Amino acid sequence: ATRRRRRPAEPLRLLEIGCGSGLPSLCALAAGMDVFATDLEELPLRLLQAAALAQDLGGHLETREVDVLAAAGPRGRGAGGLVRPSSNPCPSDSERFDAIVCSDCLYKLDVAEAIARLLARALLRWPTTTVIVTDANRRGRQAFLDTLGKGLGLGVGESTLPVFEDTLVPPWAADGARDPFDGTSTGEV
Repeated sequence: ATRRRRRPAEPLRLLEIGCGSGLPSLCALAAGMDVFATDLEELPLRLLQAAALAQDLGGHLETREVDVLAAAGPRGRGAGGLVRPSSNPCPSDSERFDAIVCSDCLYKLDVAEAIARLLARALLRWPTTTVIVTDANRRGRQAFLDTLGKGLGLGVGESTLPVFEDTLVPPWAADGARDPFDGTSTGEV
């Protein structure tokens, strides 16, 4: 794949879908990127703006309230669901981003499917866009993979649970810390 040629002074553009605390957005700003952060609620966006300002990060930050269910199109919110009338498609067909990040947003099946439709639409329009989706094996993971695969005309396979081994934390790694919730020491993990 070839990358779009850019002038040396032209910063990379990042879209964060469902930014929450906005850690990826803050990191991208620190790297000098132009960041477009979205979330369903206004509060996380205001907190992200305050954090970026307080840390005097480079780059440019723009925020927008976006309901991914409404933005994803006709299969968005069903009858009786709440749709925010101000929600715009994001990314729109004319907005091009070098990277799109979605971190830990696949909790609900309908949201996971909507995010997959948004990403498929963006990738079909701008195939050189880098997409990064992180997930801790939430409920919507397989629905996301299935919908993304269908939207792109690809088979993405089955989601598998990670395998963890039952091993003790080696003594050199145990620092005497205890879990604040149940008091378990690092050696007992």
